[in-house]
This record gives sequence, C-alpha cells and structure tokens, in this order.
Amino acid sequence: MPEEHQVPAVNGDGSAPAAVGAAVRCRFAPSPTGELHVGNARTALFSWLMARHQGGTFVLRIEDTDRERSTDEAIDILIRSLRWLGIDWDEGPGVGGPNEPYRQTKGLRTFKEVTERFLADGRAYRCYCTPAELEDRRRAALAKGETPGYDGRCRHLTDEQRAAYQAEGRPSDRFGTRIPECRHEPVVDVHESSVGEARNRHAGGTGIERGRKSAFAFA
Repeated sequence: MPEEHQVPAVNGDGSAPAAVGAAVRCRFAPSPTGELHVGNARTALFSWLMARHQGGTFVLRIEDTDRERSTDEAIDILIRSLRWLGIDWDEGPGVGGPNEPYRQTKGLRTFKEVTERFLADGRAYRCYCTPAELEDRRRAALAKGETPGYDGRCRHLTDEQRAAYQAEGRPSDRFGTRIPECRHEPVVDVHESSVGEARNRHAGGTGIERGRKSAFAFA
C-alpha cells in the first residue's frame, strides 16, 4: 500500500482510526429553522443513498443550538419532510441508538463537563469580551478586507485583570482554546441552562464561534 494511503496508527485526537473495510456511517446534521430547502434535501438524500448502498448506517442528528429559530415546530417540519422524501434513519430522533443524544441541546451537560476539563488542563481559557466588542472587531476586520477572527486577547490575562472583569459583570461563559501558532483562535460560548445561535467564521482552519447562548458542537 502506498505510504500516503496507509491508515495512521492514531487520529489527531489520539483515538483509533476506523479500520479498513469498517461499516459505513453517514450522518445528516441539519439546523432546522424552517422549511427544508433543496440543498439540505440533496445532502440528506446522497448520504442516505450511500449508507443504503454500502449496507451501512444512516444517522440523523439535530443541530438545534439556535434556540430562537430551532423550535420544536421546525424540527417536526424537518422530520416530516424527510419522511415525505422516503428517507429513514437508523439512529436519531424517534429511533434512538447507541450514541445518544441526537439533539445537540440534550448534550449540554457533557459539553460543560468537557469545558471544565479543558479549563483545568490549561487547554482553554475564559474570554471576557462582550458580544458588542466582538462584533465591533468583526466589522473592523471586514472593513479592512480581512477575515474576522478572535485575536486571543484574553489568553494572557493576569489574575487581577480577570478579577476586575468579573467584578464588572462581564460575560465569562465564553472560552478560547489554546492552539499553538494559531492566528485566529476558536471561541465557544457555553451557557449553563440553554444554548442558542452560533456562527462560525473560519480563518486558516479555525474561527470564532459566537452567540447569545451557544455550545460546543461535538460530532
């Protein structure tokens, strides 16, 4: 087997890679905010066809982190639309499966646990920038023709600076991840009781995720 096609011993995150010939798993992960549009229908259909052709598993996972638009009604419209198209799923809402939950909002407890572990391990840090400040920087970058992204300015705050920000009542449920030699660091909002809109603007493979109340989007 040519070297460039060899299966690595481990993945980048330290997990074991899928074995050659392993069963195919295809996932459709929409963010339901209204009627199912043709692009999503196409993606769902192709993924479903691949899973069925290969005798694999088709997974439906609902990315319902935008709590203002991803309503139960919108999710119901999505599910009814997929069923109208004749698309069924082996794992997902109404079916269950070994990898629950299949709605992102149901995994908030896990997201928070991982966040706390990242903070304890020094792999993440709290960001105290306000949404207005982030938006101002995003617009300034766009005005310069630059790709917007978080500049990591809260990465090296002193204990005194953090205490001062907390005393001001600044938000502290936003976290930056420590990625070496990364021009724009990802920032993720995690809220204790609910999750909401998150947008990702990539810059060199990373970006800034911001929102009123949003969460890690784990696969």
